[in-house]
Formats: sequence, C-alpha cells, structure tokens
Amino acid sequence: MQVHRAGLTLIELMTVIAIISVLIALVLPVLFLGREKARSKQCISNLSQLGKGFLLYLQDWNETFPTAGDLGANPGTAWVAYNHDTAGRVYAEPERGAIFPYVRNVEVYACPSDSLARSLRLSYQMNSTVGYIDPIAVHYSEIRKPAELILLLETVNQYYIGPAIGVFGGGCKGLPPSTVLPCPSDPIPCNGDRGCLEVLSCRHAGSATNALFCDGHVRAFPKGMLPCRYIEK
Repeated sequence: MQVHRAGLTLIELMTVIAIISVLIALVLPVLFLGREKARSKQCISNLSQLGKGFLLYLQDWNETFPTAGDLGANPGTAWVAYNHDTAGRVYAEPERGAIFPYVRNVEVYACPSDSLARSLRLSYQMNSTVGYIDPIAVHYSEIRKPAELILLLETVNQYYIGPAIGVFGGGCKGLPPSTVLPCPSDPIPCNGDRGCLEVLSCRHAGSATNALFCDGHVRAFPKGMLPCRYIEK
C-alpha cells in the first residue's frame, strides 16, 4: 500500500515565510543595538586611554598641554599631527602626535562607530580652549575645574580640507553657557565672526556623544544635553 505525504500548501508556505520575516524584523534591531553598545563602550575605552596619555604627557612637560592643532609654527607640539594626500584631503598621523609615545596604539584614535575614521584616522577633536593653536601652552593650573572642562570630544569630521583637523572650540565664546551643541540633524547656531557651534557626532544609542574631561574621566552626553559650559575654560 502506497502512502502519500501531504506537502505544504501555498498558503501555509506564505504563512511560514511571514512568521520568519516578523521574527527577523524583531531580532535585527536588538542585534544592532547590542553591536552599537559594544562599539560605544570601545569608544569610551579609547577616550579613557587617550586621557591617560594626556596625563602622562602633563607629568613630563611641566603640566602644560600639547597644542590642539598643528599649523607648522611649532612642529611636534600638537596632540595629533596631520598630512595631506595627493588630492589635498587631510588625514591624521597619530604616530607623529605629542601624546602617541604615551599611548602607543593608533587604534585608540578612532571610534568603531565612526564610518569616516578609516580614511581620516581620527574620531576625536581637542578643545582649542585647552590647547591653543600656536606656541602658547596652557598650564593645568589655569583650569579651575578640570572635571567640568572637556578635553577631547567626538564631533562630525568635516575637516578634509584645511589645517583644522583634531580641533574644536571657539563657537561657544560669547554665547550663554546653557547653549546646547547640536547634532547633525539639528539647526546649527552661529555666533557672528566667532563662527558656528561644533556639531556633535551623536553616533551612539540615544544619539549620544562621548567626551573626555581634563581630569581623565569620560562621559556620554545624550542628544541635547551637552551645553557650552563644558567647553569654555
């Protein structure tokens, strides 16, 4: 006697496919969120290691900070150096920066969540209030509240052309301390001749941005929660 096995009907097959699609739609955001949390933790770890590098540098250099940018006026004093490719685009050279001897790892200069870090080799910018872009050195004693002044910040990498790589700050001058720095999707306030506010990376969960403070601790700021008072010395 021959037994006939019943196969799935078209409706049953479509139902199975629909259930699988729903499960995938539910699981993928969870996986993405978990991966982004891991990347954010790595970014925080990177900033923490850079913070330790700055503190060691301060010990060796009479508690004076390196400069925020390298304009050639005082070579070798910038926290990170830069160069140009044949197309004139700017990219970082961490190995030639002032704090690299205390870090010894180029990977910590780039955040895994930063899609441009592979070409620019840098995800973090230094506060120009702390390290002027000239031979003037800022002494640690000049900073009244190091636990409330940002040293390095994740900003949008806009500086492929020009010498401003690795630097942020200036836009907050003259504005109320409560003025909030924007995300890329927000309107960008400008401050006359002083320029516009820096645009935060907002790369992490909750559109958060990581920042390293002058005392070495790292903090994540959700969107709309980073005011200018953390920028000005």
